[in-house]
Amino acid sequence: MRRKSKLESFILAGTLDEHQGTILMWKIVRDSKALRKVWAALKKREPDQEHILKTITEMKFANGVAKYKSTVTLSAYIENICDVTDFVYKICDLRDTAFDWNKACHKRQLERIWDLATNNLERKGGKFSSDWKHIGFGGEDPAKDLKDGGILALNQLRYICETRKKFVRRQHLSERGNSDGRYPWVYVGIVVTNVAVKFLKERILDIALLGLGETGMWRAFDEVYCNMFEAFHEEWVSSPVRSAADFDGTFQRCMAKQRLIYLQMVDQAVG
Repeated sequence: MRRKSKLESFILAGTLDEHQGTILMWKIVRDSKALRKVWAALKKREPDQEHILKTITEMKFANGVAKYKSTVTLSAYIENICDVTDFVYKICDLRDTAFDWNKACHKRQLERIWDLATNNLERKGGKFSSDWKHIGFGGEDPAKDLKDGGILALNQLRYICETRKKFVRRQHLSERGNSDGRYPWVYVGIVVTNVAVKFLKERILDIALLGLGETGMWRAFDEVYCNMFEAFHEEWVSSPVRSAADFDGTFQRCMAKQRLIYLQMVDQAVG
């Protein structure tokens, strides 16, 4: 008699809700050598869900044990995983979308970042201004810095300004008046965006996204970004030595710790 798979046993016992079942299936497919092609298919842009379902059912439910019930349940799990895949590609596309001064929506977001970060200080020079350096841009034209993170970086800078006002303004004030705590926070924000995208593409953030729906995933990803940014800030201000020469090392150590946190979340997930 065929031995039931771990996933099948949980499904038949009815001990998992959809979210737990999705996570368990995600772990099994991701970690199984036999299901390597299935995992690769799940990560493709616009994955073929019907083909993936057929492949899994043929491998895991070949003897037809409660096949109808199991297939319906598996279909929901597959859809949840594919939703994350779609989200990953949307995020990457947004990261690759360049900031454009000719687009009013892009300019509005940039101006909102300035207003929130500086508490509505007047900026001298208009669109191209050396004042942009006050909030951590490298020069007079923010578009040059935003090439590295695209509109995604702009969106996430706005998000952290809107949801972490005290944190952002505290850093802005330290830049202007306290050299010990100084770092270019806009530059850091753009780099953190790129690290978060790297984690997303590695699929180590899936545990924080599965089953949330598109709106929930956007918010969760932005919160991951904010947490990573704040973690770097705490690492930097608590460091006994803070100089430009120490910046890269501190940042890399902090991001390595953040990566470990999400890897541990994967290990501690259901199953």
